[in-house]
Amino acid sequence: MNALLTKYQAIKEQEPKLRFVDVANKMAVSEAELLAAHIGKTEVVQLDNSQFVDLLKSFKKLNHVMALTRNKSVVNELKGAYEKLYVSEHGKSKMAMAINPKGIDLRIFLDKWRFAFAQKTEKLNSVQFFDHHGRAVHKVYTTPKSDLNAFDEIVDRFSLAEQSPSIEVQPYQASEEIELADNNIAVADFQQAWADLQDVHHFLGMLKKFNVSRTQALRLAGSQWVTQVSSQCLPAILEKARDYNVELMAFVGNEGMIQIFSGQVHKLKQMGEWYNVLDSDFNLHAKLDEFDSAYIVRKPTDKGTVVVSSVEFFNKQGETILTLFGYRQEGNASAADWDNLLTKIS
Repeated sequence: MNALLTKYQAIKEQEPKLRFVDVANKMAVSEAELLAAHIGKTEVVQLDNSQFVDLLKSFKKLNHVMALTRNKSVVNELKGAYEKLYVSEHGKSKMAMAINPKGIDLRIFLDKWRFAFAQKTEKLNSVQFFDHHGRAVHKVYTTPKSDLNAFDEIVDRFSLAEQSPSIEVQPYQASEEIELADNNIAVADFQQAWADLQDVHHFLGMLKKFNVSRTQALRLAGSQWVTQVSSQCLPAILEKARDYNVELMAFVGNEGMIQIFSGQVHKLKQMGEWYNVLDSDFNLHAKLDEFDSAYIVRKPTDKGTVVVSSVEFFNKQGETILTLFGYRQEGNASAADWDNLLTKIS
């Protein structure tokens, strides 16, 4: 038995409820390396990373799955059909989208993907994807409604011929974003550019043009567009959304994936350090002590004719960990009940 697997089993004996990713962190290895260490000892196989698109498209055959996307602080779990997958390439960049509002709705950045594994256990079958550093970007789990024969066919089709319990990942080093001093930013021009936005998808381009970070942009935008609120306001928002039947959208992502829930929330519960939505087809798990700042953000879109409002949550590193919108369809303003809800948040 290899050393990683031996150490893993020793930790699990001492702390059986510890999540797999937390065991990996405790061992100072990546999650992908620890999963690969199970190859040949348990039912884990590495899949062909040259066929990510075909692999993703094959999940439609499973009929019903649970899709999971997380970052360090928030987990988004959606149940449904994995379908309507579209792929686009721009130069060397390859993206995919699963456009399923109120279903499994995904924005996929395939350039960040490096490894894939299938795992079968007594309780669950899964396909798990990781980046070049061995960090999880996305996972797909079978459910009682899944076609398990189709799962076996997918594993057979995409398994690598050569299986090894050892993989090589790139060391991860967090890049520190160096902000320009606020007095070196053309603030008036920046605020005008914000007011002149025609599409929310142009927002990142505007940040690059003025060389500002996202949190710096929110500081400089002005009170017309941004209001800072408590970093701990998530429970209040979700409870009000539940009580007043407000439909919302929850975006959770990492460098390789954004997963979007759209709809109403119902069962809300604090469990230990996690605040949770525990609905039949949607679970959200938020580690609130890692939420460092939050802002209500308003942006013009749809050729500047509509203003949409969101709540953006950040960790101490200034990384976006969760974004909430009122549910809207393209061309429509945020629902009035969502905008009204936000007036009650501080």
